[in-house]
Amino acid sequence: MIKNNIEDNLSKLFDKLFINCKESISNNIAIINDDRTITYSQLDDILNHVITNLNNLKLDSNDTIALRINNPLMLFVFYLSLLKMKISHIIVNPNVTYDLQEKELNIIKTSVIIQDFIDDRDLTKTVFINEHLGFSISENDFKVKKNIKSELDKNIAFIFYGSGTTNNPKKIPITWYSFAEQVKRDSSFIDFNKGEKYYTWTELYYNTPKRRLFSMLLEGLTIYIPSKKPEDIVSFCLKHNINHLALTTSQSKIMLSNILSSNKESFLNKFSTLKSLVVSSSIINENLRKNILKYITKNLYIGYGCNEIGEVTILKPNEINQYKHSVGKPLEGIELKVFDDNYNIIEHEEVGNIGIKSNHMINAYYQNEYATSISFKNGFYFPFDLGLKKDDSTLIFHSRKDDLIIFSGVNIYPKEIEEVLEKHPSVLEVSVFSLKSEDEEEYPFAAVVLKTHSTEEDLINWAKKYLGWKVPMKIFFFDKLPKNTSGKILKREIIKTIFS
Repeated sequence: MIKNNIEDNLSKLFDKLFINCKESISNNIAIINDDRTITYSQLDDILNHVITNLNNLKLDSNDTIALRINNPLMLFVFYLSLLKMKISHIIVNPNVTYDLQEKELNIIKTSVIIQDFIDDRDLTKTVFINEHLGFSISENDFKVKKNIKSELDKNIAFIFYGSGTTNNPKKIPITWYSFAEQVKRDSSFIDFNKGEKYYTWTELYYNTPKRRLFSMLLEGLTIYIPSKKPEDIVSFCLKHNINHLALTTSQSKIMLSNILSSNKESFLNKFSTLKSLVVSSSIINENLRKNILKYITKNLYIGYGCNEIGEVTILKPNEINQYKHSVGKPLEGIELKVFDDNYNIIEHEEVGNIGIKSNHMINAYYQNEYATSISFKNGFYFPFDLGLKKDDSTLIFHSRKDDLIIFSGVNIYPKEIEEVLEKHPSVLEVSVFSLKSEDEEEYPFAAVVLKTHSTEEDLINWAKKYLGWKVPMKIFFFDKLPKNTSGKILKREIIKTIFS
């Protein structure tokens, strides 16, 4: 019964896409790729062509495929095709180091690697595709494939590595059911109209942007998949009259910086066609919120979520000013509680450990019993975030639990210091972290990137005006802060750089 529900759930999504392709909006533009436009009807033809070729390789639900594709449109087409065929897969970013690629390829034994370029690696069991989505294979492909049986449970759609901000990236398995539920949730909090234009600035090697693009196709939107990521997001959005834009927090900072560095005038009128700007992946502080509302759009949505579940809460434009540091209310199907350190539920408004439950979340990491044991307890997933739940169910985010600084018995949340320092006119970016003394006392320190000249003394005096004694013991100046591929600041790398 469960299997049928899982299959029906995903099949209904593709039925909805099929209706868009064949009936209601078949001649509408589904995808814009540089100067190329693809209608919904043409997209259906492309998917069928790819699926026919995959069937010719005798691939089925017992196989696991690795996609190692440079061209983002081609990557997305194969992603959709494998989903429709219910073939499990992993996606390998060919632009990262060879060691990282090998690490991703070794997540699981794969039957076939599909890629759109030729390199020096072992080409056994590799299938090459050209720009017309044709295939080139070697005689050994089938021999190798038939000797490899998938290790995956057939309910798993794909596996990917988490962001690794804790220096321990985990393998996250997403089931077909979880994927279908996440796709539906991606379009649940905004009213979309068919034909509106959507763009996500994040590369499609990551799970969330691909899933969101699929969700937008189900809503009948036109999605943009340029061959190369545009360097100037402001000009791109203005040129194409983008209606819906998705950014990470880091990307929203870049967009805002581009606007402020040009003429410091508000772009609200220029972005009049922008119906939604969704910012997620890491917490967006109060200063950034205010500047986005002032210079970019009033239609700001702030998302809080995780790879294990997808979107958890959404803060809508009419709720932005209700509470400071709010990330909104849980979406439908999400249960959110705050727990003390003994995993007892906190019933009143008090900061504690955020716990999340949903019928579509994963319940274990792949081949990692320890990480599973500390992250999943009593039916809840614990992302190691600290927050407070208001009586109206609004979540107030405080910090990563690992980032909390206990200084002389007092809790200091890094974002308190970061927001004050970022208000200084000379400061571009800040990251606050703790270091321990010989007596095990924690002290706050700050890493700062400047946009104009300033001194450590000037910045500490500035912080004292707002924070009193809760100021950094020392400020380290960086040309740029180390970040992972999704734009999250890596505090452990900051500390490593300081000590090196």
